[in-house]
Amino acid sequence: AEQFPGVVASRSYGTPAIKVKQKLMARLRSEAEGGLAIRCDVFEREMLLQAAPETFYLTDHYANGPTSMILINLETLRWDAMPGIIEHAWQIVATQG
Repeated sequence: AEQFPGVVASRSYGTPAIKVKQKLMARLRSEAEGGLAIRCDVFEREMLLQAAPETFYLTDHYANGPTSMILINLETLRWDAMPGIIEHAWQIVATQG
């Protein structure tokens, strides 16, 4: 994520996070919660949930939150997909007003 302009390491809810323009792009969830929460658009979220439900999921908090995010099970993630997911998250946050 550091390759994209404006990305800074931060913290959110006591866990490591990355932000752009002080807006949350992604954060590791606590060990008890598990996974990574990352911004995505509604279309991408639905596509990922259908394509790989063992890897991409939602909780009520994220399903009904004010911003569109998806949760990623890092143990089942195909890591070659991660650069595109990160780039889409950056585009969403970086282009917000």
